[in-house]
Amino acid sequence: MFGNVEHDAPETFRDKKLASLTQHHLRFRNKSGKVHFSYIYGIGVLGCLSMWALLSLMSAQGVTIGTVVTVLGYCLLPMVGLSGVNVILSLQGYIGIVLTSVAILWCSLSASKLFVTALAMDHQQPLVLYPCALLYGVFALITIF
Repeated sequence: MFGNVEHDAPETFRDKKLASLTQHHLRFRNKSGKVHFSYIYGIGVLGCLSMWALLSLMSAQGVTIGTVVTVLGYCLLPMVGLSGVNVILSLQGYIGIVLTSVAILWCSLSASKLFVTALAMDHQQPLVLYPCALLYGVFALITIF
């Protein structure tokens, strides 16, 4: 997520460490400190299945659900940082809009770059970026409100 994806082998992104997704989701909290398990897991499962279906249709070589879950989980890390900032200050003003936009863009660009690299989908990053941004935007809404 932080390195140069162009020089990494696509096999690197096929490692299925599913625990990372669970760890990131457990860190989501609203202002009162409650964990929204039903929303997070429901949106997470639906988003992963939708991305898997979309990438299966777009990719010539096919994709496993484990790859999709792993990439989406690892690229959720900036959103976890945003939820940490939400504990300190309110994200419902102009600073919150900017920080939330940066987090969504960072998550989406990272995920789409990893998907494009792992699945050898040349010149299709904008097509993958948009659904990633929608998914991470929903997680951002959970974080803000």
